[in-house]
Amino acid sequence: MVEKIKEALAVTAQVYDLIRETGVAGMSELELFLRMEQKLKQWGYQKEQYKFDFLSGSRTCEIDGGATSKIIRDKDLLLIDFSLWHEGVWCDTCRTFFFGEPSEEQADSYRLILSAMEAGIQTISSGVTGESVYQEVVGPILQQKTGGIMPHHAGHGIGESSFQTPVLDRGRTELLQAGDIVTLEPGIYFPGQWGIRIENDFLVTEEGAVLLFSYPLNLEYFILS
Repeated sequence: MVEKIKEALAVTAQVYDLIRETGVAGMSELELFLRMEQKLKQWGYQKEQYKFDFLSGSRTCEIDGGATSKIIRDKDLLLIDFSLWHEGVWCDTCRTFFFGEPSEEQADSYRLILSAMEAGIQTISSGVTGESVYQEVVGPILQQKTGGIMPHHAGHGIGESSFQTPVLDRGRTELLQAGDIVTLEPGIYFPGQWGIRIENDFLVTEEGAVLLFSYPLNLEYFILS
């Protein structure tokens, strides 16, 4: 299963590359989304084999939703959460793009999300509860007291489904087991303004988390001119 998920993640990297190469302010969400769909169709994938959250501007604080006719403006953020079914298994990742230089608050929030991701990575291991991982991920966000919120889980299992146990959330006492494949998806949202989320996939082992998706996370990589 791990190798098939890696293959799905290689396709995911090409989707994000296409956004970096072709996304410009003035396009609609739907126009950019249809470019993604066209490419996926060329690669042999059908609509039921992928799922997108595709949100720009103030829509990014809504957490999820599909592409609309909204125009992507200069200084907008674009949040893309992408799940792909490939030869019987699902991967699930998320990246946030910036159309122009982010504000200081947005840049600080992005770095905060990276620290939340790292806290989750350091916690994941066989025998750890889903709630334990959630608390470590949300901890840095709560400690900063920026006014941003993370109202969703910190991650979940993937494989035969795009969302399955173990779930990394409040009250989840099931234990992670070696061989589980899970996501970490810290996010921070400022209602009515904008939101940022990133997500990667990991193999759970006795020693900790093994990253399966090596696509960049550094802020500069996602600033589109």
